[in-house]
Amino acid sequence: MLFVLPLKDIVAAKIAITLYNDCEILHLCKETKLYLSPEEDWKVIIKKKLPDDVYPLSLQEKIMSLMKPISYEVEMWKEQHETFNGYQVDQRITSKFHWKTDGTIDRLKTASSLIQSDVLPMKQRFRLACNYWQEESVLSIWEQMSAGLRDDFCYIEMDDYLESDFFSNINVIEWIRWHTQIGNSNMREKKWFLAYNWDSVSLQGLLPQKLTPDERLEIINRTFEWNSDDHSCRFCLLLMPADQRLEVIKKNPFKVLKSFLFWPGQRMFIEMAHLVKNDLEDYQFFDLLHIIIHQKILHNWDDFDYFELIREFWSLIPNKCKEFFEGCNMLKPIELIVANSRLKEPDLKKYLLRVQQRENNASEIAMNFGKRFFLPHLHGDTYRH
Repeated sequence: MLFVLPLKDIVAAKIAITLYNDCEILHLCKETKLYLSPEEDWKVIIKKKLPDDVYPLSLQEKIMSLMKPISYEVEMWKEQHETFNGYQVDQRITSKFHWKTDGTIDRLKTASSLIQSDVLPMKQRFRLACNYWQEESVLSIWEQMSAGLRDDFCYIEMDDYLESDFFSNINVIEWIRWHTQIGNSNMREKKWFLAYNWDSVSLQGLLPQKLTPDERLEIINRTFEWNSDDHSCRFCLLLMPADQRLEVIKKNPFKVLKSFLFWPGQRMFIEMAHLVKNDLEDYQFFDLLHIIIHQKILHNWDDFDYFELIREFWSLIPNKCKEFFEGCNMLKPIELIVANSRLKEPDLKKYLLRVQQRENNASEIAMNFGKRFFLPHLHGDTYRH
């Protein structure tokens, strides 16, 4: 399963990545995360960097539409690698990023680049190599370590790893036990890979490529069971042969569909939805539509036609499931979007914002009532009208 993008999208993604790494844009991203911001002020800055005589208007629009997905991709990488490089990631690290043509980070190549550079301290390069299963780098860095640094790692190893600060240390411990023959490493035993910590980092390392299809299926099933990270769930499907994929999709319909709401997976969302529409619970249809409206449309994500996505998705929801939406604030906006004739998209966004504001006001009233009623009781007072 590959995301084959039109040439225009590939060109736009390459330019958008270059723009994202521009000093002015990076400074802006320190102040606000583009993917979370409904504000469009940043577009003025980018527009100045895309002269009309060089970039056709349609290409400009596509480039700008990809800035939020790229921002999201970078922030997810930072969050999932915080244990190795801290959250304050500077340009020395982002300059090592390797990007795929679809506008997503090639995590394995990026890890290799960081491991082989001097951007990170040796201790963190070693931990990163252990988690990405870069065997040659693990052994090479271990040989370069000072005796004191090796002792630090062995001290971690001698502790119960479940008490370690980070789950990623589990993988470091397994490597050290195997290499030093200290402790009882199970790396040569049957199903030893199940002791490995499988997360958004290790899943995209070299080890999954070395496992058999059945072994990969076992770790993928565990990942879907324990991990709700969209990036990991979608990547798991890419690891699988086609004959195993359908079973996993139907067993985890909501997580799969949710993961395909992010670039560049939206093109396959409806295809996936057709496969699992009879496996979803009523509330899961609601949750998916809520994500599209509140996280995408209201935050001005333009990387996909989310209005058309709602229309197509709504058309395949079984009628009995649509009854779940009766009396819900979200039903009217959905009906307006599906009708496609009553309001223009800017007006629909205004309507959705009003609905969201009413929901926020209702939540605030309920919260204030709770404080007014329950807090006096907690302090031994009696609530009086």
